[in-house]
Amino acid sequence: MIIIFLLTLLIGLQQATPAQQPSIPTVDDLAESELRTAQRDTQYRSDVGRIAAALENYAANNNGSYPIDLEAVVDDGLIDQEDIYFDLDELQYELDGRRYELSVQLPGGETYTLDNL
Repeated sequence: MIIIFLLTLLIGLQQATPAQQPSIPTVDDLAESELRTAQRDTQYRSDVGRIAAALENYAANNNGSYPIDLEAVVDDGLIDQEDIYFDLDELQYELDGRRYELSVQLPGGETYTLDNL
């Protein structure tokens, strides 16, 4: 009788505290993660295009001259940091006369570059 009681107690304990097993990502988890990264990459590219459009608007309003830094397009109200998915500090902006180049590191690891040529 004592043995039956101990066995019942042991079985109850095993059922109450299942062994913790490491979580292994499923194929669906990996696909979802890749999809989210691809969506963020697309958003970054879109935002760089919007910033390029703001630079063109700035140049149109300033006799064809582009700003020295991106703060000018923010200050002129041509772009709002709140509308950009990433921080403008992440964006590299290089100006050479009437040519500019924008580049940013995408969440997926690739560098995206856009210029006005």
